[in-house]
Amino acid sequence: LRCKDKDIGVAIVGDRTMRLLNRQFRGESGTTDVLSFPFQDEEAEAFGPGAGMPNIPSGYLGEVVISVDEAKRQADEAREPLEASLDRLLVHGILHLNGHDHGTAREAARMRQKEQGLLAALRALRGR
Repeated sequence: LRCKDKDIGVAIVGDRTMRLLNRQFRGESGTTDVLSFPFQDEEAEAFGPGAGMPNIPSGYLGEVVISVDEAKRQADEAREPLEASLDRLLVHGILHLNGHDHGTAREAARMRQKEQGLLAALRALRGR
């Protein structure tokens, strides 16, 4: 992904919190599995020292929020461990932080291919 030395924030929440975030930031009712909030370096400068916000380092990609309840449902449906579902959602969220999207069939196919490659690399790193 060419994001060496980049940082992200990750929050694992329940459906209740995810519903609130989904409504507030996407105008959608109901829960969702993952939300990504990209953070631009210009924003980091604006929210740096003296702006009343904690100093956010340059290179901060943003936040990924995952609903553990939805991850569990997806894991049960796919008959996979919860860890595998969480990995998939985290990779999906990180891809969004890096500008990938799935608004069209072509974009979705490209994103799915990237996801599968990253998940395979992750499994290899873990020796699975």
